[in-house]
Amino acid sequence: MSALLNTDTPEVRMPTEVARAAFLPTDDPDDMLLTITELASYLRVPLGTIRKWREKGKGPKGRMVGKSLRFRFGDVRDWFESQPAS
Repeated sequence: MSALLNTDTPEVRMPTEVARAAFLPTDDPDDMLLTITELASYLRVPLGTIRKWREKGKGPKGRMVGKSLRFRFGDVRDWFESQPAS
């Protein structure tokens, strides 16, 4: 499943498995909610890395939805853009 999906916004490219994540009623890509597994897949880092970032207060902001942790795609993109380029 390495095919990429291009959404309405040209700069937003997501792995197919991330594109299947639930949208809020606005259908705005920034409002798409990602699970921690989908976030790791999108960023192409191990799941353990996301968990370590959360323990250290780093990484994108997550929110609890009931008992489930979710990451808003717009927050993930903003966090990513704020990281220094190497």
